[in-house]
Amino acid sequence: MRLVFEGFDNALDIVPGRVAVLALENQKLFSRVCESLLSGLGSEAVEPYGLWEGNEKLNQKQAFIPVLSPLELPWKHRVLGARLHKVIEQLLMEDDEARARLDTLALQLASSTTSLAFQLHGSYGFKVEWALADYLKAFGFGVEIEDGASLFDKLIQFIDFAADMQLREVLLFINLETFLSKNEMEEFDKHVFFQELSVLLLEQRSYDQVCDNESKVHVDQHFLEYATASQSDCTSSSQRGFCSNGFGAVTF
Repeated sequence: MRLVFEGFDNALDIVPGRVAVLALENQKLFSRVCESLLSGLGSEAVEPYGLWEGNEKLNQKQAFIPVLSPLELPWKHRVLGARLHKVIEQLLMEDDEARARLDTLALQLASSTTSLAFQLHGSYGFKVEWALADYLKAFGFGVEIEDGASLFDKLIQFIDFAADMQLREVLLFINLETFLSKNEMEEFDKHVFFQELSVLLLEQRSYDQVCDNESKVHVDQHFLEYATASQSDCTSSSQRGFCSNGFGAVTF
């Protein structure tokens, strides 16, 4: 996937397993870009942009899952929450032994409940057939988060959760590097690589480039633009340009 803003010289490639960073030092420009990506309006946003896969333009409204702060991770985002039950059902369909066990337990539960109803004068029974999804919803099946876990541990757990949900959308983090040490940032990058997730970081300042697994477009206070792609051997390539119209359209 390629992120293209009107007005910048460089496009930013968002590749599964590789962290993409957009660092904008100018506060007003940073705010406008954040507002634009969160709006999902594409070419109609305050900073017009487009998302491309080859020559095909993608749907901007469904491209990003925003993470405004690692203090409030979107565990219950509609995309992630809706997929949990489907993933468990998919696993069940692939495991004949587990499916047979659960079917047997469901019949036992229904039989025991019905036998209790025999003590009443009326006729009672189940109107809906047993289904795993209904069971998961009824008993609140979901992610277990350890109360004493650190912010970084919860962040890694969230990345694992997103991978378990077979996420194809881009996780859009706002100022994530503000909360993490350099070592934690390196571990985060490695985990994104291992789980093959698509991640975009929007940062208000440019931190030191992590050697592995990161590509960056950096626009400084004077609208000078730098594009850097790090390689596995810690070498990098840079391109410098000028963001032509400041607060107007910006292109990557």
